[in-house]
Amino acid sequence: MEGRVEMDYYTLGQRIKECRKKRDYTQQELAEQINFSPKHIGNVERGDAKPSIDLLVALANTLNVSLDYLLQDSLILKNSDADNQIAVTIEKFLEVQRTQIDDLEHNLHSLKRPTE
Repeated sequence: MEGRVEMDYYTLGQRIKECRKKRDYTQQELAEQINFSPKHIGNVERGDAKPSIDLLVALANTLNVSLDYLLQDSLILKNSDADNQIAVTIEKFLEVQRTQIDDLEHNLHSLKRPTE
């Protein structure tokens, strides 16, 4: 099973709000420009609504930013259970290796003879 991508809608909404304010648009003005309701724009900015692809494209075009810019920091990669299990197994293996190395170093120090 592969990892999946989830969306952080609050972060996306904050990015949209930041872009809107930089362009000196009110929610009402922006809504009129892109033919969506001001209420919906507000809900999206608060992360309470999931924007459609059509809305994201309209926002990007009107705010003169790329979709990548709007979406950056709002996509979250969720690992699958299998990925998580692999990570746990690797961490356990590395811990055993660190313990063995510490033991070897301790044994080497105890074998060293003082110089005469």
